[in-house]
Amino acid sequence: MKKPLIAAAALIVAAGCSFGALYAVNKHKDKEAEKQAQEADDLILTNFDSAQVTNVKFEFKDGTVCTADIDDEGFWSASFDNGSTFSANSSSIDGICLSASSLEAHGNYGEATDDKIKEYGLDDPYKLTLTLPDGQHTIMLGDNTATDTYTYIMVDDRNKIYTIEAPVASGIVIDRLDLKASDFMPFDAIDTMEISAYKDGKQVYKLTRSAADQPWSMDGKYSSLALDQSEISARLTTMERVCADQVLSDDPSQLAKFGLDHPFAEFEIKSFDGVTRHMLVAPCNADTNYYYIYMEDLQIVGLYLRGDLRPINYTPYDYVNQQMTNIAQTMVSEFSFSCENGEDSFTKDENGNFLCRGSTIDISNAEIEGYFTSFYNSICYFGATGIDVDNSPELKDPVFSSIFTSSEGASTQFDIVKKGDTYYAFVDGKYNGLTLDGQEVLDKVVSSYKDMCLHAGLDSALS
Repeated sequence: MKKPLIAAAALIVAAGCSFGALYAVNKHKDKEAEKQAQEADDLILTNFDSAQVTNVKFEFKDGTVCTADIDDEGFWSASFDNGSTFSANSSSIDGICLSASSLEAHGNYGEATDDKIKEYGLDDPYKLTLTLPDGQHTIMLGDNTATDTYTYIMVDDRNKIYTIEAPVASGIVIDRLDLKASDFMPFDAIDTMEISAYKDGKQVYKLTRSAADQPWSMDGKYSSLALDQSEISARLTTMERVCADQVLSDDPSQLAKFGLDHPFAEFEIKSFDGVTRHMLVAPCNADTNYYYIYMEDLQIVGLYLRGDLRPINYTPYDYVNQQMTNIAQTMVSEFSFSCENGEDSFTKDENGNFLCRGSTIDISNAEIEGYFTSFYNSICYFGATGIDVDNSPELKDPVFSSIFTSSEGASTQFDIVKKGDTYYAFVDGKYNGLTLDGQEVLDKVVSSYKDMCLHAGLDSALS
């Protein structure tokens, strides 16, 4: 009986040993997992809501200190430690706060000894201090690693040195000058009241309007020109989105460095509430795609893309409605034209066809309709070639005339008068300030008219 008892006891002891060993292994695993979790948590450097940041203090490696505060509308204002204030680049500061709010380390380099701090460039860091309602976060960036893949960093009161990915670090680094607002327009496009351009100290043009829902016009001798309102709106919409690719200087004494002591152009915009921005413009010889622009109110020189700022080089002609149009074919009830080669007239019948000298032109025939439309457009749509507001031509002996009456009974007349080698356009008996290629118009009218007559079975009235 003793042997079975001894065997049973041995099994119990063995089981106890196995359980103990298993417990020890599991406990070791738990500790290992806890250690790994702690290490993972330690790599989370920041985790806060960027929208709660109310103040950011920038301390640059050159010793400059800048402080930015946010207002109730979400815009940042800033000042340097010397007391000078400036309009801040709000979108850039917002981006920095967002990037800084969730930083995760790639590596942990241990305790921040004096030797390590110096070795990793953290003795002279780029430093951010972000203030939130519940406290502050401090971020210090040192040098990049040898491969430029990572950047050394210290945060808050942790006496440790970490690395983060270099592109992540670049998201919270900003140049001192890039903190400054560089929006081309200090107000919205809809609030713009006046646009002026100057060359060699002389005004090239000035656009004005009395209210946001009123049309634009030019002053002085260009006041009679019909302007392309959609072109003006398009240019304003583009300029509203323009910022400098880079802010180069905030020292007005350095204007000569950029050729702005003798600018090739000046540009000015005004808002209805009296805000004015005056700018000096010089070409960037190093890259012809850019302008150097000095904004007097911000006292900054920025690098701006030329393509976004075409109005700087515009003339009044660029704003003019260069397509002179009479009545669309579908809206006309009758029309006539005359030129040096002869004249003819047309009346629309109840079927939508046109009558000419007793003959019906059947425009339900696709081929005939194509030739008729080409002819109609030649006497109805005209493209300008330039402006001449210094002459006052008389409506006398026009080389071409066309008269249109709409289905509602409204009529309009277009005339071309030749004076010397220039052809002038008249609308409803008044010179509209535009010149055109009159000979090209005449050649096209005669050619398209004769083609229409040939295909419509109509005798030509022109010589």
